[in-house]
Amino acid sequence: MIRTVYKFTFDDSVAMDDVERILALSAIPVESIHGESAMLVDGRFAVNKRRRTCLIDAESQLGNDLARVFTGFLNANAGGSFRVDFGETGERLGDVLDLYGAFA
Repeated sequence: MIRTVYKFTFDDSVAMDDVERILALSAIPVESIHGESAMLVDGRFAVNKRRRTCLIDAESQLGNDLARVFTGFLNANAGGSFRVDFGETGERLGDVLDLYGAFA
């Protein structure tokens, strides 16, 4: 399934474990605003350590908000060491349970 996503790409100077932690931290305020059920239904994202990327589904307001919060935290911690693109992907996006590598 093709999805519209925010694609974050990270320089080698950024630890991908930190990216996972920042994404998990970013989910907390977004879930507080939208609710746990909305996060379970619309919170789709994936971190690929090998490719040094993070994808966040951009097809819901929740995804847009998650991308904004994530970008804010990244700017505070890794400013200038990442790039954000908006586009389409056929990669599988998971949910909060997939954050730590369970996705294919």
